[in-house]
Amino acid sequence: MQRIPPVQLHDLNGKSKVLLENLQQTMGMTPNFYRTLANSPAALKAYLDFNQALGEGLLSERLRHRIALSVSESNGCEYCVAAYSALGRTVGMAEEDIVDSRRGCSPSRKEEAAMQFALVMLKSHGAITDEDLGRLRRVDYSDEEIIEIIAVVALTLFTNYINLAAGTRLDFPSVPTLNMP
Repeated sequence: MQRIPPVQLHDLNGKSKVLLENLQQTMGMTPNFYRTLANSPAALKAYLDFNQALGEGLLSERLRHRIALSVSESNGCEYCVAAYSALGRTVGMAEEDIVDSRRGCSPSRKEEAAMQFALVMLKSHGAITDEDLGRLRRVDYSDEEIIEIIAVVALTLFTNYINLAAGTRLDFPSVPTLNMP
């Protein structure tokens, strides 16, 4: 049940309206997440700016989606898992990549290390160990990339918490529940 309703574009004026119109043009739709977030123009702008800044970083869009899928699955955010699955397909992720990401797995040792680190971040509430960092460094992540991984985790937590708290209505194709080992 949607606890915080998404705004309607025709009811808006100002900053949120401009941001949502830009999203509509870019994505061809205005997902409920953005419309819900638009209840606060400041929160919507903060999310969009943070996401854009990470898009200019070192991590590939594919890896950012993989991390987001791992985090969202772990947090039980159905909306985010569906959204990141759909968006992952647009950056060339196959269904197997999406399912593996939701499980925190990858055939790439380097990608898997990033997803596993993200899951450790969640479980430890950010209180990682030297060994956790060492695992990333052993697969050649730089400090810049490590900070970006942490930032992707934080941004994903933001989207998870907004959608879980608001009860955002799913407007992406639903994804099947995983049977986790």
